[in-house]
Amino acid sequence: MKVQTERVIWEDTTFDKAKNQVYTRLVYSTQAFVTRPAINLELTEHMAFLWMKPELILTNIRIVSYLKPILTRLV
Repeated sequence: MKVQTERVIWEDTTFDKAKNQVYTRLVYSTQAFVTRPAINLELTEHMAFLWMKPELILTNIRIVSYLKPILTRLV
């Protein structure tokens, strides 16, 4: 999927004590070049995908905790 990166909309850092490793998460606002691009999933990582509007994600599915404040900003 080809996208144009617009800006960072979320940044946070966590420290994994067991691994003695710092992880930084960056979430970007992007613009897709195609409305419904062909998506090729890496089947060892994902089984399926679904396009959803942020407000539907917040009310209809379980999401990882860090996504809730990001999506809330977008609604």
